[in-house]
Amino acid sequence: MHHWSFLLPSAVLVGYAGVALGDSPGPGQNPWQAYPPSCLAYPLPGPAGPTWSARASLETSLTMEQDETVNFIFWRTPCSGGKSALLGKIFRDAASANKFPEPIFSGLEVSQGSVHDHDVRVATEPNTVLSNFAPGQTVSNSLEFVFENDATASIDYSQAINLTILGVETVVPVAIPAYDASQYPNAALPLQLSGYLTGNFYDTAHGGEGAQVEVGTGSNNSRYIVFAWYTFDPKGVAFWLFGLGGFNAGDRSADVTVAYATGGGFAGNFGASATTANWGSVTVQFPDCNTMHFTYQANSGLPSALPQGSGSRTWTRLTGINGLGCQ
Repeated sequence: MHHWSFLLPSAVLVGYAGVALGDSPGPGQNPWQAYPPSCLAYPLPGPAGPTWSARASLETSLTMEQDETVNFIFWRTPCSGGKSALLGKIFRDAASANKFPEPIFSGLEVSQGSVHDHDVRVATEPNTVLSNFAPGQTVSNSLEFVFENDATASIDYSQAINLTILGVETVVPVAIPAYDASQYPNAALPLQLSGYLTGNFYDTAHGGEGAQVEVGTGSNNSRYIVFAWYTFDPKGVAFWLFGLGGFNAGDRSADVTVAYATGGGFAGNFGASATTANWGSVTVQFPDCNTMHFTYQANSGLPSALPQGSGSRTWTRLTGINGLGCQ
């Protein structure tokens, strides 16, 4: 069952938002962020642009001396504000995958500016200070990870870096140049949909109308978006549309079928539930953290008293989740 909310006029809502954001700091944020937190969601994205590859010989989990040559690949994914996140993958040759003995991850080192041969913290899930795939762990088949910072050094992974893969009695250097957005087709696309985009959006030139958006996680790779549009009918009476749509992790837009309700009453002064009927559809995307663009299409044959037609709107963020600011 979904809950129904009402978007207050912008001046009032801003006042209440200030109280909500000020009464507690919200969830703890990573103080050593290597990329804007709203850049990545889980599962991590694969390559969509330049890549850098290498092979390195690693020790294995056998007690007797033995090693295995494995593959490394590194790539960037575009973030907002001209930034990028650096990701990597270690994987075994097909003939060795999921076989014993398993190679042991020996670690990576990074050099940039005055920082030399610094141990890299890599994580298997993004936006956390807790996830850490540390040297000494084995790889049965493949492992994808994102480069993170820690308290001991701050690396700008959008700039040029020199990586070192630590192998058996040797090291393998990998030079990665600075991020160049022109090499990434995805850099100009809307943001990937994530919970960081949750909030209220409105047209700055028309206070009193707006939309509440909620993005959440379903099972496995599935995600959902709730879209509530608070608008007016042809007579200027408040009218709202509400819908729930599904999409997959990594998608940059979502389609929502929206409905309207009739037969209700104030403060629950009606039966067990109001009657709902489909009004049409809305497609939502976010060019950046503070902007929502959506198109709408009403169904044919709606009652004449209801809003009709199709079009598009671009609205501005008004509020967000406490402590989960989109960047």
